Amino acid sequence: MVRPLWFMSDMAEQYYLAWASVFDSTPRKLLCTWHVDRAWRRAMQQHVTGVEKQAAVYSKLRVLLEETDKAKFTSLLGKVTLFHIYIIMTQAITIILCLCIQGTP
Repeated sequence: MVRPLWFMSDMAEQYYLAWASVFDSTPRKLLCTWHVDRAWRRAMQQHVTGVEKQAAVYSKLRVLLEETDKAKFTSLLGKVTLFHIYIIMTQAITIILCLCIQGTP
């Protein structure tokens, strides 16, 4: 019987579930980097305003995606998280200032 430790697929759960049920195995799931990249780009278009901010967030995420050293990855993850929080806060402050300037409470 085939019992792999890893299973790589796209982000659709049905392939993994089918494999696990047929082979009575629950390997760790790896997501295809192409699909992860595509999901990130779509999410950024919805949640990060401005092409420059999208590019900045995307470049940080790509560096994170390509890091193979666990310690460096953990360090980068913290920096990306702080960077993302900074982007969101900057957008929120901009919206609040615009509302105040327009006289909207």
